[in-house]
Amino acid sequence: MSPRLDWKFGQANDYTRPYHASFQVKAGRHETIRISSTASRGELQVPYTVILRSKSNVEVETKGTWYGLVTWNPHHTLSVVE
Repeated sequence: MSPRLDWKFGQANDYTRPYHASFQVKAGRHETIRISSTASRGELQVPYTVILRSKSNVEVETKGTWYGLVTWNPHHTLSVVE
């Protein structure tokens, strides 16, 4: 079985991945709580080769590089502001 992907030349596919975090925090009177969130980020460059074959067995080869961004390891730190 071959993977299937529908795409057209000249169009970009954008994907988003929102991060969501909830915290239950108790702060005393006149106390300020600071929450800092970070995530690791990396840029990807993936070379690819696509071979397109028509019903009449004509083949066309296309090569390129896919560029993307990946995030991982979300981390949250809670602290009291003094």
